Amino acid sequence: MDTTYGAVVVILEIVIIALLIWLLAISYNTRGIIPNVIQREMQRTQAAQTPHYLSASPAPNQQLSSAPSQIQINFDTTMDTAKSKMSVQNPAGQNVSSETVFSGDKRSMMSALNIKENGIYTARYTACFEGNNCFDGSFVFSVKMN
Repeated sequence: MDTTYGAVVVILEIVIIALLIWLLAISYNTRGIIPNVIQREMQRTQAAQTPHYLSASPAPNQQLSSAPSQIQINFDTTMDTAKSKMSVQNPAGQNVSSETVFSGDKRSMMSALNIKENGIYTARYTACFEGNNCFDGSFVFSVKMN
């Protein structure tokens, strides 16, 4: 009877350790420390689905080895600059972007960035066009500085 009880205790200890390791791996993964193709796929960009969207720098899902100094999103038509805006959040959800500025032809919006740490960053924007048509978009990019 004692050996059976001891075997059950050992099995429970192994299960608990395995569970703790699994939870630790999930914790690291959600902070962007462990690269994960599945996670990037789940955070699929909405940018390409936004009407008039052309491109962005950094690009959606781009992995950078240094922190970008600014973000730029380009469209194929002019925006209403009074209503259009953008922001970038760090992995903790804090804003790391400055005020939105626009190109002379009003087809690009830019913002300076203050990125100090590795992780997955989320760019969110509202682009408004003629006829009061506004569209929200977002995408992620990651920074892993050496």
